[in-house]
Amino acid sequence: LDQYNEFSYVSSDDAASAEALDEICGSRLQYSEEYDSIIMIMDIPYLYNDKTGNLGSLCTDPLCFHNTADCPYHGLISGVVFANQKAYFNALEPAEGMYVYYELDLKSGRKRELRRRPMGAQVLSQYFDHDYAYYYDIIEEDDPIQKTVNRYYTFMRQNLKTLETEELSRTEGYIDTIIRHRFGDTVLFRRQADGNLLTASINDPTAQTVIYDGFVSSKNNSMQIEGDTVFFLELTDTGAVLSSICYNGTGYRSYPIPELFDKIQSYYVTEKYIYYMGNEPVDMPSGGVTSFLCPRTIWRMNRETEEITLAYEMDERLNLVDIEQFVVKGNYIYAKYVLFTEDYQAIDDSEGYLRLGIADGSIYLINWE
Repeated sequence: LDQYNEFSYVSSDDAASAEALDEICGSRLQYSEEYDSIIMIMDIPYLYNDKTGNLGSLCTDPLCFHNTADCPYHGLISGVVFANQKAYFNALEPAEGMYVYYELDLKSGRKRELRRRPMGAQVLSQYFDHDYAYYYDIIEEDDPIQKTVNRYYTFMRQNLKTLETEELSRTEGYIDTIIRHRFGDTVLFRRQADGNLLTASINDPTAQTVIYDGFVSSKNNSMQIEGDTVFFLELTDTGAVLSSICYNGTGYRSYPIPELFDKIQSYYVTEKYIYYMGNEPVDMPSGGVTSFLCPRTIWRMNRETEEITLAYEMDERLNLVDIEQFVVKGNYIYAKYVLFTEDYQAIDDSEGYLRLGIADGSIYLINWE
């Protein structure tokens, strides 16, 4: 990566508006509509201004090394959710064996604990809306008659002003619904038992309506939303197909992307296009162990015409680069990468972020110095 381009910016009339829905708190690379910036997470979150190339740390102390309890993001696990000028994230306190869920006010710097859970019982799939947090939790209750412990997966709501929590609904045994997103007063679920998509009123989550009767993949990055349309990987007898449906159950559509996601499941939706990686990863045997680098091509499909064109083809400068995740904003693909050695062994602590130019084929290494 020692031959990357200098920073420049080419504008585009395409808009980045998709939001990844699968475990959004686990995403280390995402687009923030609230800040119109790319969120990149190393030890702590950064906001990347794509128009200027400025990378701003969200830890405001310039002398902080981010490895002590003085850092507001100390113990951060994976991603951050931004809502209403606040950052929401969970951190690990291994000495106490706890996951702690925090709210950090980005204006005042005030940090407060929302709740904590023991390791092995962390909160699942949470989102934030105005004065409330919605999430799944695991509740255990003793049964004195059977002398057993019953586990319930509960859909919870927490008042972010009072920190009081209330149980909205529960299921006994294995979880069969996962919270995804909220549209006004409507909540979108994926049902674990059969993979269906459902909606329900936030005031009565138990009264659910099926809007898609099929099996939607539960793997990471398999669901995104753009506008009022949900994109998802539909698992069929012949493989995975990218499909979409309006949250009100109308406008179902399946996209004819050839052999999509047989081996790769990275895609990203913009206002005009669906970007996806090629199907064949690069097989690199070394020392009796096979390593796989990501495919060398990223394609895009026009959402209106379904025309497929090549968006980016990696050249020799990226021969030892494996892209783990990407998002697209305007004329640029922002990718999280890991470097490999010449005998194709992953290099420890070698992750970083690249900007790949769709219009000019450029490679820009985002500098963390």
